[in-house]
Amino acid sequence: MRFIGLLLTVFAIISCASSENEITVYQLWCTDYNNGICEGKWIDHGYTVFKISKAWETVYYYTSSQPQYKDKPHRLSQCEILDVENWKCLDTFGHAWQMKDGQFYDSYNDGSIKNVSWFRYWSVRYLPLIKGVENDLHCIEL
Repeated sequence: MRFIGLLLTVFAIISCASSENEITVYQLWCTDYNNGICEGKWIDHGYTVFKISKAWETVYYYTSSQPQYKDKPHRLSQCEILDVENWKCLDTFGHAWQMKDGQFYDSYNDGSIKNVSWFRYWSVRYLPLIKGVENDLHCIEL
C-alpha cells in the first residue's frame, strides 16, 4: 500500500507538469446516457492536450480517445485566442471547440461526456485495476 501511495505521488507530480502554452482536458463518458441522466457508469473517455499559440492564432491538439488522433497533432482553424484558458476555434467539420476560463466546451457533447480533474480521471482509469476497488462513480454526480 505504501508503494501505491508513492507511485501516485510521483505520477501526480509528473502529470501536473506542463508548458505554459498548453492545457490538458480529462474526460469521462457515461455508458448509458438518457434524457440528461447518466444511468450507467462513468468510464475513461481519454484526455486531450491542446497547444496554443496566440502569436500564430493556432491551436493544435492530440487526444488519447481516438486512435487516428493519438500522439498525432491536429490543427483547429479560425481561432480567436485571448490566452491559453480562453480561446475558440473550429474543427475540420465546422464544429466549435472552446476553452472559457479553463473549462472546455465543444458542440459535439450532448452531456454524456464530462470534463473532470486529472485526479478523478486517473482514479476512474486505474483504481478499478486494484483488487477490491470498485468503480462506483455512477452513484456520484460529476
